[in-house]
Amino acid sequence: MKKHIHLYIIFAILVIIFVVVITGCSDSSKPYKYLTLSITPEQDSIVVNETANFSVKVQDAINLYGIHLEVSFDSTNVELPDEYLSVGDFWSDHYFLKETYNYPNKFSVVISLIGEKDGISGSGSLFEFNIKAIEQGICALEIINNSYLYLVDKNGELIEEFDNITIQNANLIIE
Repeated sequence: MKKHIHLYIIFAILVIIFVVVITGCSDSSKPYKYLTLSITPEQDSIVVNETANFSVKVQDAINLYGIHLEVSFDSTNVELPDEYLSVGDFWSDHYFLKETYNYPNKFSVVISLIGEKDGISGSGSLFEFNIKAIEQGICALEIINNSYLYLVDKNGELIEEFDNITIQNANLIIE
């Protein structure tokens, strides 16, 4: 009888070890763990009347079908040229829809795939934008994290790990 109890205890210990090893070896470093939006370069310097080029990039997106986001800036230091935005390489050769809206001190961008496609997974430039210096100073360029920030899948649902997104902004130094 004691021998059977020892076997049950050894069996239970082996099961526990097996469960711990299996769960410990599971891929807890899924790509979306570090979902990030960033404006690059983080800092640039130009003189008045020059134009700087920035990129808004996504890192480790899963099934991204469309975006809506706003970028704020100080309109006493910078202005948007007429043709200030182009679609980035993240969207590659996919068919997409692009809309931009300008407001005082910010602009809004909507980019979406079109049709019955799956979203795109990975990292890359969502879009590039140019901004012209009009007065000396330091101008913060910030992705606004508000109720208008969306990264969605083809069903219009927020992509995985959106609630844990990291946002990295930029500064433009105007001399």
